[in-house]
Amino acid sequence: PGYQAYPGKFEYSDRYYDDNGLVGIDYIDAYESTKNLLYLAKAKEVFTFIKSGWSDDFGGGVSWLEGVRDQKPACTNGKATVFSLKLYQATKDKRYLDEGLLFYNWMMSHLLDSTLHIIWNSFSTVSASPDKVFYTYNTGTMIQSSVRLYKITGDKKYLENARLLAEGSFKYFIKKTDNGITYIDDLPWFNVVLFRGYHELYDIDHDPKYVDAII
Repeated sequence: PGYQAYPGKFEYSDRYYDDNGLVGIDYIDAYESTKNLLYLAKAKEVFTFIKSGWSDDFGGGVSWLEGVRDQKPACTNGKATVFSLKLYQATKDKRYLDEGLLFYNWMMSHLLDSTLHIIWNSFSTVSASPDKVFYTYNTGTMIQSSVRLYKITGDKKYLENARLLAEGSFKYFIKKTDNGITYIDDLPWFNVVLFRGYHELYDIDHDPKYVDAII
C-alpha cells in the first residue's frame, strides 16, 4: 500500500515516493504528539512502500516515481532519511536507524556539492551523473538528518555536516534586494523544509543566524 497523487475516486494515478515521504513524516509526527498507535502503524506501512522503490544500481537510492527508474532524486531520498531517523527515535528499532544511515550515506556520496556544501537535485540513472540544480528543501532534509544523527550517535561529524550545510545554504539561497530586504530564492514550502533543518540545528548551537534569516 502507498499513497497516490490524486484521490482514489478519480481512479488510478501515479505514486511518487517523495510524496509518500511527506505523508510518512506527518504520520510519525502525529504519533509523537498523540501516541495513537494507528499513526505509527500507518507510518511503518508508508516506509515499507518507500523502501520498495530502492534499487542497488548506482550505489542504492529510491527513484522519484513508482515504476520509473530514470532518476534518484534528493526529494525522495532526503525525506526518506528524515523519516527513517524519526521512526528509529519513536520505536528504537535499530532497523530504521540502519535504513536511515543507508539513505544518508547515499545522499552524501552522490548528491553533495562538496564545494558549495549544498545538495544537488537528483542523480540521473540515464547519464550516470547528478542534476546540478539546487532547491532549499533538499539541503533542509540533510541538515535535519545530520542533527538527528548527531543526537542519536553523539558523533560530531554529523554535527559538522549540519553546520556546513547550513552555512552553504545560507550563502546560496539567502539574498538581499537593493534596498536591503532579505528574501529566499526558492519556493515558499520548500523553504519551510529548510527552516526545519535550521530550527533543529538552532536547538543544538543556539545560534540564531539561520532562523533569523528565515523569519
